[in-house]
Amino acid sequence: MDKEAKTEIAFPIWKLPYPPLRKVIGFLMTLEIFQLSLTSSASRNRMKQFRFQCLNEGCIKMNNATPFAERSVRIYPEERIYRGFGFLEIYPSAAPKHERGKRSIEIINGVKMTLISDPGRESVGNLYAEGGTENYISAMKFFVDTFGCIFELLYIKLGDPELPQYKSEIAIADEWRDVTLSQYDLAVPPKPVSNEEIYEFCENLKVTKFLTLSMNFQPNFELPPVLTTYIETIDVQGDWWNGEKLYRLNCQNIRLTRTTLTAEELLKFVTNWYYSDNKVFKDFWLIWNKIEIAPLDLTAFNPTKFKIENRKSESEKYWTCIESEFGYDIKRKDGMIGSICHEGNRFHFVVWHNKFTDNESETENVGSL
Repeated sequence: MDKEAKTEIAFPIWKLPYPPLRKVIGFLMTLEIFQLSLTSSASRNRMKQFRFQCLNEGCIKMNNATPFAERSVRIYPEERIYRGFGFLEIYPSAAPKHERGKRSIEIINGVKMTLISDPGRESVGNLYAEGGTENYISAMKFFVDTFGCIFELLYIKLGDPELPQYKSEIAIADEWRDVTLSQYDLAVPPKPVSNEEIYEFCENLKVTKFLTLSMNFQPNFELPPVLTTYIETIDVQGDWWNGEKLYRLNCQNIRLTRTTLTAEELLKFVTNWYYSDNKVFKDFWLIWNKIEIAPLDLTAFNPTKFKIENRKSESEKYWTCIESEFGYDIKRKDGMIGSICHEGNRFHFVVWHNKFTDNESETENVGSL
């Protein structure tokens, strides 16, 4: 679609009174919203004001699962009930000559790019930022500046020899919401990753919501800063994890898998919470620990026994799928209650930030779990 044709379409839309304009823009698909924002600088500025369109705070998702030369990022819009708004994919390369679909040449931040709409899905488009990394980054920044798009998901396979080439692209994000770092590949056995490589990659990485680590580090691994700053949820798989590292976490929720934590290390974690004023921590799940967890001596906390099947809560997300019959409550001086459940190589510790009820719960005091 050439510039004059797009301007003709955009003009009557912008002439609408606000109520119908809001309704029309609210129903436009990702590709349509993007094209409308390109009609003129005035259209782009107006689009910034409409925070009810589907690309508002859309998600930017990046990974290194493909060869560096074939990399791309996806822009996912806000999905609503019963509605799918499609997506856009950005490539740092020239548009393939034989790709099917309607083509248009767009000027974005002074850079000429090719937009191709998917012939089978009108709401899906591919944007080719020919010229390499600089133009590729410019396209991503356009979506951030115009629509408030958020760097949502970053999936990185460590050990990839091409990983250093992604550094400048990953660095454009002030923060990522959801990051997965893995050394595993379903196609090939995992290669050892040096601690130095991990430190270098994590040096300037900032994560706010979820951080997943699926790897085994080399001996004497120290936690990089990204693991000790506040993150809502940390999910770790690997037998390199120990109590010393566990105590340094600063997050609401912890998920650990295939670790070698002992009962003594878990008890120290509970003790640290009990004697602290931490009102942020919510939930600690440990499953498939590589060693069976011995009973925890809870005598110092004056615990109260309850029957797990009688503990009802609609608001605590992960309460609870451990198959043991009983759990134990401990109460801090400030009144906050933590519950501990344990079975074999599984352990669950939840701090109640919401109300819960017990039906016919037992109240006897016990000394060990």
